[in-house]
Amino acid sequence: MESLLTLAAGLLIVTGLIHSLLGEWLIFRHLRQGTWVPQLGAPPLRARNIRILWATWHLASVFGWGFAVILWRLAATPEAPVHDLVLPAVSGASAVGAFLVLVGTRARHPGWVALGAVASLSWAALRGASGFRLDAASGVLELRQRLRPIQQPAGWAGFEQQR
Repeated sequence: MESLLTLAAGLLIVTGLIHSLLGEWLIFRHLRQGTWVPQLGAPPLRARNIRILWATWHLASVFGWGFAVILWRLAATPEAPVHDLVLPAVSGASAVGAFLVLVGTRARHPGWVALGAVASLSWAALRGASGFRLDAASGVLELRQRLRPIQQPAGWAGFEQQR
């Protein structure tokens, strides 16, 4: 089963890469003037529509790569707790997606806020911040417990003493 998951992860990485490269070559290269993010409109779409399409196009690749990370880690460590395998990929892919939408739309599309919130909440959940409480009356999110400290990987205990 591990080899099937590894093969699926590799296929997702290659698919995302081909998807983004072909999109840039076939669609978006005609819509930019020496800029990273396309700036030219293409009737009936305006420039701002093209920018969100560009971000969304690459977001599909980023989310595919996030799934690839999950599959890869499931193949490498099938006995690990699922949340330790899934949450880093969800948090990372959402953070990169938030950045794409933020830059691609010049912060004019609210999707970057939602994706950034997903990234932050997933990261907090990974760190063990389970004590969130949402007060429905005021809409205030309150953290009742502290985040657990990041644990040093095995073999790092004497690293700081050696320096």
